[in-house]
Amino acid sequence: MSVATEFPPVVIIPERARRADSATRRAQSGTGRAHLRLVPVADAPNPLLSPVAASARLAESVPLPSAAPLRLTRRGTLALAVLVALAGTALLFAAHLSAGGAAGPTSAHSATVTVQAGDTLWSIARKVAPERDPRAVVDQLVSRNHLHGVTLTPGQTLRVA
Repeated sequence: MSVATEFPPVVIIPERARRADSATRRAQSGTGRAHLRLVPVADAPNPLLSPVAASARLAESVPLPSAAPLRLTRRGTLALAVLVALAGTALLFAAHLSAGGAAGPTSAHSATVTVQAGDTLWSIARKVAPERDPRAVVDQLVSRNHLHGVTLTPGQTLRVA
């Protein structure tokens, strides 16, 4: 005996089709269709479906309750505002730390230089303005500081700007 003959066929008809079919059956009663009958889905589950598939199919037909809308209380609003403020403060602090020494434009040299032992006008000119010609910077140092020669003494202060 085969498996196909053990179970009677199950026909599932949607609700809207059942309403239309009942009116048609009343009109056609006595035409030899008495052997067909409607089987509700809940009364006769499909035996070929696994229990998991049958429960999944039943879960699809059961309407789920709608979720309640989200309500934010005053305490929740205050907690959310504090959380956002803390996150913003943390981001600003991280940005400040990552900026390092690039806080703003700084002058390439200070306004005065104190002469150290072994310094010459040439070495000071290269330290003060490394991008410029040292000969022109030496001439500016001599004229700004009213120097009469190229000799310098340690501890002497020179104006460079």
